[in-house]
Amino acid sequence: VNEEAASITRSGFGDPRLRMSVNLLGGPALTPAEFAVRKPATTLGASLTVVPPLGEYYPEKLINLGANRWAFKPELGLSVPVGRWSLDGYAGVWLFGDNDEFFGGVRREQDPIGALQFHASYTFRPRLWVAFDSTWYAGGRSTVNGVEKSDRQENTRIGLTLSLPIINRQSIKLTWSDGATTRVGGDFSTYGVAW
Repeated sequence: VNEEAASITRSGFGDPRLRMSVNLLGGPALTPAEFAVRKPATTLGASLTVVPPLGEYYPEKLINLGANRWAFKPELGLSVPVGRWSLDGYAGVWLFGDNDEFFGGVRREQDPIGALQFHASYTFRPRLWVAFDSTWYAGGRSTVNGVEKSDRQENTRIGLTLSLPIINRQSIKLTWSDGATTRVGGDFSTYGVAW
């Protein structure tokens, strides 16, 4: 077995993500006083994420911070309150432009990636809540110079978030997520603490 190990370092800017969103149903603009006494209602929204190819990219390097292509993600989201529960669902699809200057001077194309998310959160009292999260995404097979690769993704992730109030208007969030199923791509666990 011939094994080769290498280490690289990249620094600079990746491709920025720009996101525009609008509420289609529910969720009107409110003053802080109105927001504090509002009764939660069903909300439907839409968003568009745009990733322009502005990050650092060198076609002679395999590992880059930028992708040298445009990417777009239209998405719909629905939130339904049920007593102390809040049920949220999102459906979107990543659409990718082509990279005509991929490593080795070839063209790289990528199929769309469909994504579904579901969140169920329970509020014990203001700023004290727990949420279960799940994500499923599939697609994204790439083609390099006309040759289809065996890299179609079909992955599922699950997670938990706990929000704990500490003082007025401040809280600590504890998060965990894990790859439940991974066909291709990163299979990893994450843990986080946010203030």
